[in-house]
Amino acid sequence: MDTGDIDYLYERGMDSLKINDLDAAIRDFAGIIRIDPENVDAHFQRGVAYALKFDHDAAIRDFHVAISLNPHSAHFFQARGNMYQFAGNLDAAFADFNETIRLDPGIAAAYVSRGKIYAQRRELDSAIVDLSEAIRLDQANVEAYVWRGSSFLDRGALDAAIRDLGEALRLDPHQITARTLRGVAYHRKNMLAEALQDFSAAINQDVTCIDAFYHRGQLYYRRFMQSANPADLEWAIADFSAVIRLKPDLVKAHIARGMGYFEQRDFQSAVRDFSEAIHLEPDNARLYRYRGDAHGALGDQNAARRDYAEVELLERMGKK
Repeated sequence: MDTGDIDYLYERGMDSLKINDLDAAIRDFAGIIRIDPENVDAHFQRGVAYALKFDHDAAIRDFHVAISLNPHSAHFFQARGNMYQFAGNLDAAFADFNETIRLDPGIAAAYVSRGKIYAQRRELDSAIVDLSEAIRLDQANVEAYVWRGSSFLDRGALDAAIRDLGEALRLDPHQITARTLRGVAYHRKNMLAEALQDFSAAINQDVTCIDAFYHRGQLYYRRFMQSANPADLEWAIADFSAVIRLKPDLVKAHIARGMGYFEQRDFQSAVRDFSEAIHLEPDNARLYRYRGDAHGALGDQNAARRDYAEVELLERMGKK
């Protein structure tokens, strides 16, 4: 084994990583592995390069080898857990984050990662415990505040959600997810002016922010239902249309815009949106009811009866 070659290749590989020349880094770390197949650092750093290339499977293979060579490194488990999480294998990721925390309870990122999985599983109390520990360890951890705020929001603790999301925005004013979620919390508290300000600011930062457009549309629609101001209905329809342009297969956007068209007495457009929603979710009984109502408003009673018959059939089959 030529340790001089290994040192040279490792240093050059790390330099390539720093400038994001990932293919060159992979070649150098692979060169080390050919010389010394049990070089744990080369396997780990090649895994990092693969991760940066979004080649999750290759990264997991290298991290797995690194762990087999050194099963006492918390950072190796954290890295592999991250890849499992990105790949959608949450059970494997959860196990790795547990091991990370067992080996080193001081890694804030591990609590954030495990807390996110708890939140995705709707185990909100456990999520909040982990995310709180992450914040205790790292009070500038924006991601921890966002996810804890989101968990508080899902639990209905709106004031706590607003505080956490506000802290995330103080640390990073460009955090669009935090701004949108805080808007949702304000909306649920009936603080419509504050919610509208957050949704609009999120859209100004990112004109492709689907959630901000959708929730602002919902806010405008709610204002219309309260005040019957036709401008609010126009703005709601415009926001739902923006969502559909960005994500044409989003059923709830077609439903929302269809409802807006119905209130606008544009029943033909409402039928088109409800029909598209049915195309996307053909077993959803309530969509046929909405379209039946729109057909009835158009005076097409035969079409309305067909839709209502479909509602009855789907409901008998247990499909709501």
